[in-house]
Amino acid sequence: MVTNREHLLALQILPSAALWVELELHGSKISLRNCGKEALSQGESSENGAWKESLREAISNIWGQVAHSWMEQPEILLLVPDSRVTSRYLEIPSTDPERVKNVIAFEVGEEIQLPPEEIVWDHVRFRGKTEVTRVLWLAARSTSIHEILEALPSGFPVPNIVTPALVGSAVLADSTIKENPGEAAIVLDLQEPGATLLVQDADGLYYARSVAAPSSEKGEEGSPETDGFAQDLSRELARTFFYARQRFKNITMKQVLVAGKDHLLMARKLTPPPGLRLNALNMEGALGALGFSAKDIARIPAESTSVAAAAALHLTRRGEIPNLAPAAGTGTFAGGLAGLAGVVSGRFLMMTALLIALCGNGCRFDSLEGARH
Repeated sequence: MVTNREHLLALQILPSAALWVELELHGSKISLRNCGKEALSQGESSENGAWKESLREAISNIWGQVAHSWMEQPEILLLVPDSRVTSRYLEIPSTDPERVKNVIAFEVGEEIQLPPEEIVWDHVRFRGKTEVTRVLWLAARSTSIHEILEALPSGFPVPNIVTPALVGSAVLADSTIKENPGEAAIVLDLQEPGATLLVQDADGLYYARSVAAPSSEKGEEGSPETDGFAQDLSRELARTFFYARQRFKNITMKQVLVAGKDHLLMARKLTPPPGLRLNALNMEGALGALGFSAKDIARIPAESTSVAAAAALHLTRRGEIPNLAPAAGTGTFAGGLAGLAGVVSGRFLMMTALLIALCGNGCRFDSLEGARH
Protein backbone atom coordinates (compact mmCIF):
# COMPACT_ATOMS: atom_id res chain seq x y z
CA MET A 1 0.00 0.00 0.00
CA VAL A 2 1.38 3.41 -1.02
CA THR A 3 0.89 6.22 1.48
CA ASN A 4 1.80 9.90 1.71
CA ARG A 5 1.88 10.36 -2.04
CA GLU A 6 0.33 13.24 -3.96
CA HIS A 7 -0.33 13.31 -7.69
CA LEU A 8 -0.57 16.51 -9.78
CA LEU A 9 -1.17 17.26 -13.45
CA ALA A 10 -0.20 20.81 -14.47
CA LEU A 11 -1.35 22.23 -17.82
CA GLN A 12 -0.25 25.45 -19.47
CA ILE A 13 -2.46 26.76 -22.27
CA LEU A 14 -0.66 28.64 -25.03
CA PRO A 15 -2.32 30.22 -28.08
CA SER A 16 -1.24 27.29 -30.28
CA ALA A 17 -0.29 24.48 -27.89
CA ALA A 18 -0.85 22.89 -24.48
CA LEU A 19 2.16 22.03 -22.30
CA TRP A 20 1.87 19.56 -19.45
CA VAL A 21 3.86 18.01 -16.62
CA GLU A 22 2.78 15.21 -14.31
CA LEU A 23 4.37 15.17 -10.86
CA GLU A 24 4.27 13.07 -7.72
CA LEU A 25 5.21 14.13 -4.24
CA HIS A 26 6.57 11.31 -2.07
CA GLY A 27 6.85 12.80 1.40
CA SER A 28 8.89 15.90 0.57
CA LYS A 29 10.47 14.55 -2.62
CA ILE A 30 9.22 15.68 -6.05
CA SER A 31 9.23 13.15 -8.85
CA LEU A 32 8.49 13.75 -12.55
CA ARG A 33 6.28 11.05 -14.06
CA ASN A 34 5.78 12.48 -17.51
CA CYS A 35 5.64 15.68 -19.55
CA GLY A 36 4.91 16.75 -23.09
CA LYS A 37 3.35 19.14 -25.54
CA GLU A 38 0.21 18.91 -27.67
CA ALA A 39 -0.08 21.27 -30.63
CA LEU A 40 -3.48 22.82 -31.29
CA SER A 41 -4.81 22.38 -34.80
CA GLN A 42 -6.50 25.80 -34.51
CA GLY A 43 -4.78 28.83 -32.98
CA GLU A 44 -6.40 31.13 -30.41
CA SER A 45 -6.82 33.79 -33.09
CA SER A 46 -9.07 31.48 -35.13
CA GLU A 47 -12.83 31.23 -34.79
CA ASN A 48 -13.67 30.70 -31.12
CA GLY A 49 -15.51 27.40 -31.48
CA ALA A 50 -12.75 25.87 -33.60
CA TRP A 51 -10.08 26.86 -31.06
CA LYS A 52 -12.04 25.39 -28.16
CA GLU A 53 -12.59 22.15 -30.03
CA SER A 54 -8.89 22.01 -30.85
CA LEU A 55 -8.02 22.58 -27.19
CA ARG A 56 -10.49 19.90 -26.10
CA GLU A 57 -8.85 17.39 -28.44
CA ALA A 58 -5.36 18.26 -27.20
CA ILE A 59 -6.30 17.89 -23.53
CA SER A 60 -8.04 14.58 -24.28
CA ASN A 61 -4.76 13.34 -25.76
CA ILE A 62 -2.88 14.52 -22.67
CA TRP A 63 -5.39 12.88 -20.33
CA GLY A 64 -4.88 9.62 -22.17
CA GLN A 65 -1.16 9.72 -21.35
CA VAL A 66 -1.55 10.49 -17.64
CA ALA A 67 -1.12 7.62 -15.20
CA HIS A 68 -4.54 6.40 -14.08
CA SER A 69 -3.43 3.63 -11.72
CA TRP A 70 -4.36 5.64 -8.66
CA MET A 71 -7.18 5.27 -6.18
CA GLU A 72 -7.86 9.00 -6.56
CA GLN A 73 -7.69 11.35 -9.51
CA PRO A 74 -4.72 13.76 -9.68
CA GLU A 75 -5.04 17.38 -8.69
CA ILE A 76 -5.20 19.73 -11.67
CA LEU A 77 -3.22 22.97 -11.92
CA LEU A 78 -4.21 25.05 -14.94
CA LEU A 79 -2.04 27.94 -16.20
CA VAL A 80 -3.96 30.27 -18.51
CA PRO A 81 -2.49 32.83 -20.96
CA ASP A 82 -1.26 36.04 -19.31
CA SER A 83 -3.09 38.04 -22.01
CA ARG A 84 -6.34 37.22 -20.20
CA VAL A 85 -5.23 38.78 -16.92
CA THR A 86 -4.92 42.34 -15.59
CA SER A 87 -2.49 43.07 -12.74
CA ARG A 88 -1.60 45.97 -10.46
CA TYR A 89 0.83 46.62 -7.62
CA LEU A 90 -0.60 48.00 -4.35
CA GLU A 91 0.79 49.25 -1.06
CA ILE A 92 -1.85 49.14 1.69
CA PRO A 93 -1.14 50.68 5.12
CA SER A 94 -2.72 47.80 7.02
CA THR A 95 -1.86 44.20 7.86
CA ASP A 96 -5.40 43.15 8.74
CA PRO A 97 -6.34 40.40 6.23
CA GLU A 98 -9.97 41.51 5.91
CA ARG A 99 -9.04 45.14 5.32
CA VAL A 100 -6.40 44.14 2.79
CA LYS A 101 -8.95 42.02 0.93
CA ASN A 102 -11.51 44.83 0.92
CA VAL A 103 -9.07 47.39 -0.47
CA ILE A 104 -7.99 45.00 -3.23
CA ALA A 105 -11.63 44.26 -4.06
CA PHE A 106 -12.35 47.97 -4.38
CA GLU A 107 -9.34 48.57 -6.61
CA VAL A 108 -10.15 45.58 -8.85
CA GLY A 109 -13.69 46.86 -9.34
CA GLU A 110 -12.52 50.37 -10.15
CA GLU A 111 -9.95 49.12 -12.66
CA ILE A 112 -11.99 46.56 -14.58
CA GLN A 113 -15.41 48.29 -14.47
CA LEU A 114 -17.57 45.18 -14.75
CA PRO A 115 -20.33 43.78 -12.52
CA PRO A 116 -18.79 41.96 -9.53
CA GLU A 117 -20.09 38.57 -10.61
CA GLU A 118 -18.18 38.88 -13.88
CA ILE A 119 -14.74 39.21 -12.25
CA VAL A 120 -12.42 36.74 -10.53
CA TRP A 121 -9.32 37.89 -8.66
CA ASP A 122 -6.60 36.93 -6.23
CA HIS A 123 -3.28 38.39 -5.15
CA VAL A 124 0.38 37.63 -4.48
CA ARG A 125 1.67 39.01 -1.19
CA PHE A 126 5.23 40.28 -0.77
CA ARG A 127 7.59 38.67 1.73
CA GLY A 128 8.55 40.29 5.00
CA LYS A 129 6.60 41.69 7.92
CA THR A 130 5.99 45.43 7.81
CA GLU A 131 3.20 47.82 8.71
CA VAL A 132 2.46 48.18 4.99
CA THR A 133 1.07 45.24 3.05
CA ARG A 134 2.46 45.01 -0.49
CA VAL A 135 0.64 42.90 -3.08
CA LEU A 136 0.30 42.33 -6.79
CA TRP A 137 -3.33 41.60 -7.55
CA LEU A 138 -4.38 39.55 -10.56
CA ALA A 139 -7.87 39.66 -12.06
CA ALA A 140 -9.74 38.41 -15.11
CA ARG A 141 -13.17 38.33 -16.61
CA SER A 142 -15.02 35.22 -15.51
CA THR A 143 -15.87 34.55 -19.16
CA SER A 144 -12.16 34.46 -20.05
CA ILE A 145 -11.62 31.65 -17.55
CA HIS A 146 -14.87 29.84 -18.33
CA GLU A 147 -13.98 29.79 -22.03
CA ILE A 148 -11.01 27.55 -21.25
CA LEU A 149 -12.82 25.47 -18.62
CA GLU A 150 -15.63 24.78 -21.09
CA ALA A 151 -13.07 23.34 -23.52
CA LEU A 152 -12.05 20.62 -21.05
CA PRO A 153 -13.17 17.19 -22.28
CA SER A 154 -15.89 15.16 -20.63
CA GLY A 155 -14.53 13.22 -17.67
CA PHE A 156 -11.59 15.57 -17.12
CA PRO A 157 -11.36 16.70 -13.46
CA VAL A 158 -12.28 20.27 -12.60
CA PRO A 159 -9.02 22.21 -12.01
CA ASN A 160 -8.20 22.83 -8.36
CA ILE A 161 -6.12 25.92 -9.20
CA VAL A 162 -6.41 28.28 -12.18
CA THR A 163 -3.61 30.82 -12.37
CA PRO A 164 -1.85 32.93 -15.04
CA ALA A 165 1.31 31.57 -16.63
CA LEU A 166 3.32 34.49 -15.23
CA VAL A 167 3.18 32.81 -11.81
CA GLY A 168 5.34 29.98 -13.15
CA SER A 169 7.77 32.50 -14.66
CA ALA A 170 8.12 34.28 -11.31
CA VAL A 171 8.65 31.02 -9.42
CA LEU A 172 11.29 29.92 -11.92
CA ALA A 173 13.30 33.13 -11.50
CA ASP A 174 12.84 33.40 -7.75
CA SER A 175 15.87 31.39 -6.58
CA THR A 176 18.22 33.25 -8.93
CA ILE A 177 16.94 36.66 -7.82
CA LYS A 178 17.31 35.71 -4.15
CA GLU A 179 21.05 35.31 -4.72
CA ASN A 180 21.23 39.11 -5.03
CA PRO A 181 18.68 40.33 -2.46
CA GLY A 182 19.42 44.02 -3.00
CA GLU A 183 18.76 43.88 -6.73
CA ALA A 184 15.64 43.70 -8.87
CA ALA A 185 15.53 42.02 -12.27
CA ILE A 186 13.48 42.19 -15.41
CA VAL A 187 12.47 38.62 -16.23
CA LEU A 188 11.75 37.79 -19.86
CA ASP A 189 10.10 34.40 -20.21
CA LEU A 190 9.74 33.29 -23.83
CA GLN A 191 6.35 31.61 -24.15
CA GLU A 192 5.76 30.81 -27.79
CA PRO A 193 4.60 32.70 -29.74
CA GLY A 194 5.02 35.69 -27.39
CA ALA A 195 6.69 36.44 -24.08
CA THR A 196 5.98 37.53 -20.50
CA LEU A 197 7.83 40.43 -18.85
CA LEU A 198 8.13 40.67 -15.07
CA VAL A 199 9.84 43.01 -12.64
CA GLN A 200 10.66 41.28 -9.37
CA ASP A 201 13.13 41.25 -6.52
CA ALA A 202 13.77 39.00 -3.53
CA ASP A 203 10.64 40.35 -1.80
CA GLY A 204 8.08 39.89 -4.55
CA LEU A 205 6.58 40.72 -7.93
CA TYR A 206 5.97 44.36 -8.92
CA TYR A 207 5.00 44.19 -12.55
CA ALA A 208 3.69 41.72 -15.10
CA ARG A 209 2.90 42.18 -18.76
CA SER A 210 2.21 39.89 -21.69
CA VAL A 211 3.90 40.71 -25.00
CA ALA A 212 2.41 39.39 -28.23
CA ALA A 213 4.74 38.07 -30.91
CA PRO A 214 5.26 40.54 -33.75
CA SER A 215 3.95 39.66 -37.19
CA SER A 216 5.70 40.06 -40.49
CA GLU A 217 4.21 41.86 -43.48
CA LYS A 218 3.05 38.44 -44.67
CA GLY A 219 1.12 37.91 -41.44
CA GLU A 220 3.56 35.31 -40.11
CA GLU A 221 4.31 35.34 -36.38
CA GLY A 222 7.83 36.13 -35.21
CA SER A 223 10.10 33.60 -33.53
CA PRO A 224 13.38 33.67 -31.58
CA GLU A 225 15.21 32.74 -34.80
CA THR A 226 14.36 36.10 -36.40
CA ASP A 227 16.29 39.30 -35.70
CA GLY A 228 13.04 41.28 -35.91
CA PHE A 229 11.61 39.41 -32.92
CA ALA A 230 14.74 40.15 -30.87
CA GLN A 231 14.58 43.82 -31.85
CA ASP A 232 10.94 44.07 -30.81
CA LEU A 233 11.66 42.39 -27.47
CA SER A 234 14.63 44.72 -26.91
CA ARG A 235 12.27 47.68 -27.34
CA GLU A 236 9.82 46.09 -24.89
CA LEU A 237 12.65 45.64 -22.38
CA ALA A 238 13.52 49.34 -22.72
CA ARG A 239 9.87 50.33 -22.20
CA THR A 240 9.58 48.09 -19.14
CA PHE A 241 12.82 49.45 -17.67
CA PHE A 242 11.72 53.06 -18.16
CA TYR A 243 8.25 52.42 -16.73
CA ALA A 244 9.48 50.48 -13.69
CA ARG A 245 12.22 53.02 -12.93
CA GLN A 246 9.60 55.79 -12.84
CA ARG A 247 7.02 53.87 -10.82
CA PHE A 248 9.08 51.90 -8.31
CA LYS A 249 11.59 54.27 -6.74
CA ASN A 250 12.53 51.84 -3.97
CA ILE A 251 14.07 49.16 -6.18
CA THR A 252 17.33 49.01 -8.10
CA MET A 253 17.23 47.05 -11.35
CA LYS A 254 20.52 45.44 -12.27
CA GLN A 255 19.89 42.63 -14.74
CA VAL A 256 17.66 41.02 -17.34
CA LEU A 257 17.05 37.28 -16.94
CA VAL A 258 15.95 35.41 -20.08
CA ALA A 259 14.07 32.12 -19.66
CA GLY A 260 11.93 29.79 -21.75
CA LYS A 261 12.29 28.20 -25.15
CA ASP A 262 15.45 29.19 -27.06
CA HIS A 263 16.48 31.44 -24.18
CA LEU A 264 20.19 30.94 -24.83
CA LEU A 265 19.77 32.06 -28.45
CA MET A 266 17.62 35.03 -27.50
CA ALA A 267 20.03 36.14 -24.78
CA ARG A 268 22.67 36.60 -27.48
CA LYS A 269 20.37 38.59 -29.75
CA LEU A 270 18.78 41.00 -27.26
CA THR A 271 20.01 44.50 -26.50
CA PRO A 272 19.51 45.22 -22.77
CA PRO A 273 18.59 48.66 -21.42
CA PRO A 274 21.64 50.79 -20.52
CA GLY A 275 23.22 49.77 -17.20
CA LEU A 276 21.60 46.33 -17.07
CA ARG A 277 23.51 43.10 -17.55
CA LEU A 278 21.87 40.42 -19.67
CA ASN A 279 21.92 36.80 -18.49
CA ALA A 280 20.31 33.57 -19.62
CA LEU A 281 18.51 32.12 -16.60
CA ASN A 282 20.11 28.94 -15.27
CA MET A 283 16.91 26.93 -15.58
CA GLU A 284 18.54 23.68 -14.46
CA GLY A 285 19.67 25.37 -11.26
CA ALA A 286 16.25 26.96 -10.77
CA LEU A 287 14.47 23.62 -11.09
CA GLY A 288 17.02 22.00 -8.80
CA ALA A 289 16.31 24.63 -6.15
CA LEU A 290 12.63 23.64 -6.36
CA GLY A 291 13.46 20.01 -5.60
CA PHE A 292 13.76 18.34 -9.01
CA SER A 293 16.46 15.71 -9.43
CA ALA A 294 19.11 16.04 -12.16
CA LYS A 295 17.51 13.10 -13.97
CA ASP A 296 14.09 14.74 -14.02
CA ILE A 297 15.50 18.14 -15.00
CA ALA A 298 17.08 16.57 -18.09
CA ARG A 299 13.62 15.38 -19.19
CA ILE A 300 11.87 18.76 -18.90
CA PRO A 301 11.97 20.84 -22.13
CA ALA A 302 13.00 24.48 -21.76
CA GLU A 303 9.53 25.67 -22.82
CA SER A 304 7.96 23.66 -19.97
CA THR A 305 10.15 24.91 -17.13
CA SER A 306 7.64 27.56 -16.01
CA VAL A 307 4.73 25.16 -15.69
CA ALA A 308 7.01 22.65 -13.92
CA ALA A 309 8.11 25.38 -11.49
CA ALA A 310 4.52 26.36 -10.69
CA ALA A 311 3.58 22.70 -10.17
CA ALA A 312 6.49 22.15 -7.79
CA LEU A 313 5.59 25.23 -5.76
CA HIS A 314 1.98 24.11 -5.43
CA LEU A 315 2.98 20.65 -4.20
CA THR A 316 5.60 21.81 -1.71
CA ARG A 317 4.22 25.15 -0.47
CA ARG A 318 0.46 25.03 -0.73
CA GLY A 319 -1.55 28.21 -0.69
CA GLU A 320 1.12 30.41 -2.29
CA ILE A 321 -0.25 30.27 -5.84
CA PRO A 322 -3.06 32.76 -6.61
CA ASN A 323 -6.26 31.07 -7.72
CA LEU A 324 -8.58 32.54 -10.37
CA ALA A 325 -10.87 29.50 -10.50
CA PRO A 326 -14.46 30.86 -10.52
CA ALA A 327 -15.42 28.53 -7.67
CA ALA A 328 -12.68 29.85 -5.35
CA GLY A 329 -14.81 31.90 -2.96
CA THR A 330 -12.08 33.96 -1.31
CA GLY A 331 -10.50 34.83 -4.63
CA THR A 332 -13.54 36.36 -6.32
CA PHE A 333 -14.37 40.02 -6.45
CA ALA A 334 -18.00 39.17 -5.69
CA GLY A 335 -16.91 37.42 -2.50
CA GLY A 336 -14.77 40.38 -1.46
CA LEU A 337 -17.54 42.85 -2.21
CA ALA A 338 -20.09 41.06 -0.05
CA GLY A 339 -18.42 42.30 3.12
CA LEU A 340 -18.36 45.91 1.98
CA ALA A 341 -21.84 46.94 0.91
CA GLY A 342 -25.25 45.38 0.74
CA VAL A 343 -26.83 47.99 -1.50
CA VAL A 344 -25.49 47.93 -5.05
CA SER A 345 -26.56 51.50 -5.80
CA GLY A 346 -24.48 52.78 -2.89
CA ARG A 347 -21.40 50.66 -3.65
CA PHE A 348 -19.20 53.48 -4.94
CA LEU A 349 -19.87 55.86 -2.04
CA MET A 350 -19.49 53.18 0.59
CA MET A 351 -16.29 51.83 -0.93
CA THR A 352 -14.84 55.32 -1.26
CA ALA A 353 -15.58 56.02 2.40
CA LEU A 354 -14.01 52.70 3.37
CA LEU A 355 -10.93 53.37 1.29
CA ILE A 356 -10.46 56.83 2.81
CA ALA A 357 -10.91 55.42 6.31
CA LEU A 358 -8.43 52.65 5.69
CA CYS A 359 -5.78 54.54 3.83
CA GLY A 360 -6.01 58.23 4.46
CA ASN A 361 -3.26 59.56 2.25
CA GLY A 362 -1.12 56.45 2.58
CA CYS A 363 -2.39 54.07 -0.09
CA ARG A 364 -0.22 53.83 -3.14
CA PHE A 365 -1.71 52.51 -6.35
CA ASP A 366 0.79 51.88 -9.14
CA SER A 367 -1.07 51.15 -12.34
CA LEU A 368 0.45 48.46 -14.48
CA GLU A 369 0.05 48.02 -18.19
CA GLY A 370 -1.64 44.65 -17.68
CA ALA A 371 -3.35 43.27 -20.75
CA ARG A 372 -7.13 43.46 -20.65
CA HIS A 373 -9.29 40.85 -22.28
